[in-house]
Amino acid sequence: EPFYYQALYPYFLAASHALFGEGMFGVLFLQRLFVALTAVTATRIAMKLRGEAVWPIALLVSALFGWWKFAPIAADLLNESVYVPLLIAWAASLVTPCLQPTAGRAAVSGLLGGLSAIARSTAMLSWFLVWPAVFRHCRPGRRRNAVIATLAACTLAVFSLVAVRNALVSHRFAPTPTGLGVTFLGG
Repeated sequence: EPFYYQALYPYFLAASHALFGEGMFGVLFLQRLFVALTAVTATRIAMKLRGEAVWPIALLVSALFGWWKFAPIAADLLNESVYVPLLIAWAASLVTPCLQPTAGRAAVSGLLGGLSAIARSTAMLSWFLVWPAVFRHCRPGRRRNAVIATLAACTLAVFSLVAVRNALVSHRFAPTPTGLGVTFLGG
């Protein structure tokens, strides 16, 4: 069947089992590790935006938020433990092309944006807010057009893997996870 909800999570489970064996230790270990990585990444966002001096308070706030909101989620299976770190990593990667626009940085941001949308298809809604914001914050010139084109192309290329997988495996055209409508309705 075509992907329904969390298209990336089964691959995360398979990779976890490949690394740590068939038990659930590896899955839960990695999910809890993602909580710490999310806090560190959120701290790095604050440091990029406000300077190195903010790291102690940013780490404290990020760690407390991660412990309060994200750690309970990461303790269960079939959750947002892949989506939240990808979303935070994508946000962190978007700051860099705005400050120092290059096609390479935009490509990394695009890859993370596509993976975030594969992990949870509602992230697609943010593309149409993020791309114009990045375009606006990049300095005018040839680089700005290349940055936004690379960002959009890489994001769409990665997300198109859902349609390719659905066509190859289920022999049906489903360009997004089929739970997209239900997820949007619930949201």
